[in-house]
Amino acid sequence: MVDTPNRRRFLQLTGASATAAVAGCADLNPMSDGDGPHADKVTAIVEPNREAMQEIQEDVMAGEMDQMEAEQELETLVDDAITSFEDREADDDELIVEESESLTDQTGQMEMGMLYLLDGEPASLIDALMNGTVSQLHGGATYETILEQQQAAEEQQSPGSEQPDEEELEEIEEELEGELEEQEETEDDADEDSDE
Repeated sequence: MVDTPNRRRFLQLTGASATAAVAGCADLNPMSDGDGPHADKVTAIVEPNREAMQEIQEDVMAGEMDQMEAEQELETLVDDAITSFEDREADDDELIVEESESLTDQTGQMEMGMLYLLDGEPASLIDALMNGTVSQLHGGATYETILEQQQAAEEQQSPGSEQPDEEELEEIEEELEGELEEQEETEDDADEDSDE
């Protein structure tokens, strides 16, 4: 099985869910923002079920699913999670979405979930968490913190730091093989000259 950079990247993405976006927020009290922005709101993270993401990762590693199929499957899981939450929110008059933003991987290219700024009755918020349509709840200020972290991560991705695609890797490999062959021929010629 060929372990291309794209395959490795996909495995990293499925192994790191959208919750990675809140890694820097771990020291925040999840439900208390004091007088900060959105102090009276709640941040909700909606992402695919972790077991389902793990299954995709295992299928890719076992060679049972190629990268394109895995990315399509992940996209379906993300869409299903978002649709499930938004359907529930539409049916609940006590749960109001104030703002929303996609959660993406560090390159900003693959959607990993959705971030919502919510207002609503505590019972509705807890029910959304308990029935699985919401992965995590945090204080309202966490919404802006996650967006800032996501934007900073995307800005750090400069064109020079991107992984080469398969064609570029093949070209590099061919060049290296050519150079190696030339070096071996030179060494063989040198050995023949020394033998004479």
